[in-house]
Amino acid sequence: MDNVALVRAELDKHTTSKEERQELEAWADDACISRYLRARKNNVAQAIKLLRASLKWRVDFSVASLHAEEFPDEFAAGKMYVGGRDTQGRPVLITRKKADAIQAGQHERYLRHLVFTLESTVAAMPPGVEQWVWIMDLQGYSRANSPPLSVSYATMKILADHYPERLKTAFIVDAPSIFSFLWKALASFIDPVTKEKVKFVYSKDLRPAEAPEDASGVAREEAPATKPVEPSKPESKSVDDAFSPYASFYRTPYDEAAYRTFLTKRS
Repeated sequence: MDNVALVRAELDKHTTSKEERQELEAWADDACISRYLRARKNNVAQAIKLLRASLKWRVDFSVASLHAEEFPDEFAAGKMYVGGRDTQGRPVLITRKKADAIQAGQHERYLRHLVFTLESTVAAMPPGVEQWVWIMDLQGYSRANSPPLSVSYATMKILADHYPERLKTAFIVDAPSIFSFLWKALASFIDPVTKEKVKFVYSKDLRPAEAPEDASGVAREEAPATKPVEPSKPESKSVDDAFSPYASFYRTPYDEAAYRTFLTKRS
């Protein structure tokens, strides 16, 4: 019996509640189990532990009941959305830091919208595609609108524990120097393999044809030169080249109607 079969047998044996069994059947296919095994370096016991925790979380969080109509304000704002698919079929997840901060009392709503968007990203994956590319536009980031550390940690935990092996590359664009404080606080909690997938790029380095626009369709001002977030590890020219195929996603204005249509079509 291979490891995937071993894990499935254990999950079947210990999943007794109706809700968890329904979620298990709908969610934990062989590809899912394989991702959890890879995330735990093929350690069967650790993969089972992580899968069972995710199964419980998905039921407790009511992941299956998340729906677009729960988030009208978020859809209108376009702060986090799926921008399309790259040439390999991978969905491109885009977040744009706006001037407003996450308000007190809205933390749970933010996390629910995050999970809704992650689930929508997974649903947009064609057969055989298991990863996404994430573009994080931080040009609007400041100390005043930075998320509370508790929200940042909760976001990291959701991604690490419940969406393992989903990230292909994350491009953090125009991170200001102030972001380095948050990055340093979070980086020590990020798995080294995942950390290597995070790339810092700056719009001032994009070729003219790749100059981005903001969500309203107006050409953005070139971001001022900023001190790299990790001065000891400067990004190479290859990072800019790697980001080049995604510049069109970055500069394309957000269109709520088009996004809603995209979600209805899924994969």
